[in-house]
Amino acid sequence: MNGNIEKMAGLKQRLKRVSEILDGMVQTGEINRVQKGNIVTYIRKILFKLLKNYSNAKKEVEKSMGGFVLKTELDIALENGIEIGEERGKAEERDCLNSLNAKLVEENRTEDLKRSFTDPEFQKKLLFEYFPDKYPEYAM
Repeated sequence: MNGNIEKMAGLKQRLKRVSEILDGMVQTGEINRVQKGNIVTYIRKILFKLLKNYSNAKKEVEKSMGGFVLKTELDIALENGIEIGEERGKAEERDCLNSLNAKLVEENRTEDLKRSFTDPEFQKKLLFEYFPDKYPEYAM
């Protein structure tokens, strides 16, 4: 048991060193972040195969490797795309609510305007009333 702990500690040190080397290669342009991620993934797969009968060792490898895996370019692009989409959605929602509020004021529906601030279901009804194509899901 004690030997396994020492082996695991040695493995962690080696994995850390491999990660440092790969980081250096990314910094010098020898490889990119995607390639580093792929290398780490392959190392992880190899280690899991070697350690398939040792579940505790697998968990330790996962912890060790997990800390060194960088996000791939695809992961970053996906996160950025989601963020941009969320921002656009929020902007559209703000524009729609502002348009709704302006229409209610224009039509002297001030009570409906006030109620829409505190009653989300009523606000949805108004959004569908004024923008049925944009909010078909609010049809009652």
